[in-house]
Amino acid sequence: MKKKKTYHHGDLKNVLIKEAFSLIEETNGWEFSMRTLSRRANVSHMAAYSHFEDKIDLLAHVAAEGFRRLATAACRAASRKAEAPREALKAIGIAYITHGAKHPAIYKLMFGPTLSGGAPEFLAVAGDRCFDVLRETVAACARPYELTSHQLHVHSMAAWSMVHGITLLMIDRPASTLDRMGRSERVIRQVANDILESTSIVPSLDELKSKSRD
Repeated sequence: MKKKKTYHHGDLKNVLIKEAFSLIEETNGWEFSMRTLSRRANVSHMAAYSHFEDKIDLLAHVAAEGFRRLATAACRAASRKAEAPREALKAIGIAYITHGAKHPAIYKLMFGPTLSGGAPEFLAVAGDRCFDVLRETVAACARPYELTSHQLHVHSMAAWSMVHGITLLMIDRPASTLDRMGRSERVIRQVANDILESTSIVPSLDELKSKSRD
């Protein structure tokens, strides 16, 4: 007789989040029931409700984990270019697009309408931390220019909007030009490099410096 898997007290919540994360990736959606998830984790149906108010609460925790993983990927990429902020910014863009395209269902959960009805604090914190990785690198690029916090925020949002847009195109438009070109890291690298060089923080900071002299 097969022995039922058991978990030590206190770790079931993380087990359920991990199983839900995997289930979303496997099925490319989150239509599963809490009963299905509990069965997958080998626990009773009601056990999940000891850790989550409802399915939306569970999905919010999965999305928060998605933001943490995305932030980790961005941090890892930036750390390899720590001495060159401009290159670190490009590396973050490449890591962001690559990670999002590899985890399309999780990415859509993170940014889609399912959790738009007022994000719980833990989800907002995870999302903000992900954005902070980008903002800190933009600030490093901008250090010589003495920009205001508002200007830094605007440039950070612009850079995030660009890589977010590319990521969604790769997820939602399988017949798009990007897909026909291929989803290799080389293509992603070239697209991210071209956009960040041509329209984001790198050249616009030079323009601001020029204006400040007038």
